[in-house]
Amino acid sequence: MKSMITAADILSNKPELRNSQQNLRFKTAFGGALTIMMTSLIIAASIFFGLDLLQRKNSTITYNLLPASDTISLEIGDYPYMVALLDNGLKLLPEDDRWYGFLSESWDFFPKQKEDGRIEMGLKRIKILTERCNLEKHFGKYKELFKDVPYLEHHYCLIPGQNVTTYGLYGSTKPNNFIDHWISTCVNDTALNKTNCYSREESKARLVNTYISYVFLDTTIDHNDIQNPTKFVLRSEILPVSSSIYKRIFFYLKTISYITDYGFIFTDMKEEKVFQVSDSKENVDLRPEGTVPGSFALISVLMNKYENFYNRKYYKCQNFLADLGGIIKGLLLIGTFLNFLISEEFYFIDLVEILYGVKIISEDERKKMKLFKDDVENSINSNQNLIISRLDNKKKGLE
Repeated sequence: MKSMITAADILSNKPELRNSQQNLRFKTAFGGALTIMMTSLIIAASIFFGLDLLQRKNSTITYNLLPASDTISLEIGDYPYMVALLDNGLKLLPEDDRWYGFLSESWDFFPKQKEDGRIEMGLKRIKILTERCNLEKHFGKYKELFKDVPYLEHHYCLIPGQNVTTYGLYGSTKPNNFIDHWISTCVNDTALNKTNCYSREESKARLVNTYISYVFLDTTIDHNDIQNPTKFVLRSEILPVSSSIYKRIFFYLKTISYITDYGFIFTDMKEEKVFQVSDSKENVDLRPEGTVPGSFALISVLMNKYENFYNRKYYKCQNFLADLGGIIKGLLLIGTFLNFLISEEFYFIDLVEILYGVKIISEDERKKMKLFKDDVENSINSNQNLIISRLDNKKKGLE
């Protein structure tokens, strides 16, 4: 067993005087034990880093927040949303369509040149058609997310087939817009065949303490999900409003570029572009109503001035080889140093034994040999005394 461990020694020193022409290195049992231990550690490290490479449990995420482009846009018509007005107990208002009205529109701003050559911002208001929500009609592939929303049929939804886009940066000199959702007291309008509203005074009194239910899609990011790091989730906001004061609520949409390198050796990029509701804010003032007659609450949806960029990279084969090579080199360096300190003494002991024909023994062996010598001497002395005693007795008998 000792000879087998000794033969495994790869950390052995190369002596100037060799005690064997066939053995180019002076191998020891200590060096062999170190080699076996190092080999075990290298195998364990290979398994550890190999599993990390194959299972992809760890990734490196780089995050950047950059100013958005003036041409940024998002087709929000592809993503369902719903709006309703509830009473102060978050219950459905009886005959709700007689108490309040709902209107959506797009405010589009664009630069235009006047006759005198000056540039001014033009405005175009585009009405967005809405109707009461229907699970089968308005939600498409996102139906499962919306199916459990309370009072779904009493919310207002975007009528499918419209091109509703929010684009640009609000306040920019380049084309931009925002989407407005107006909540107002019910107003009779024969053009819209609306004639059953309660009076404005009754509506204002009834809606003095109410809540907007605003339900929409948002995006969550899970960096640990290898194949689908971005997922849509349903987000519901309950917004307190009152017909006695005008409130405007802004929701900012931020675009997200999520890039993943799936390659094991070479680069294999996949990019996902999604959006996220980044933040919101409220403005309150004392104006009696907004641009829409009887309005007392307004939800404005517009683009954020910043974009998020995520760059996810996984452990590659190159990293695996580099890490494993570093561990092997470090273990060899430490093992060689330790082995040199121990094997140098063994080497000189072996050299002395071969050159001078002297067996250098350890302290324990020396003690054992001393005990053996003492036993032999005692045995010899005892036998010698016995012989002398017998001779004396025989001599006396002859006399």
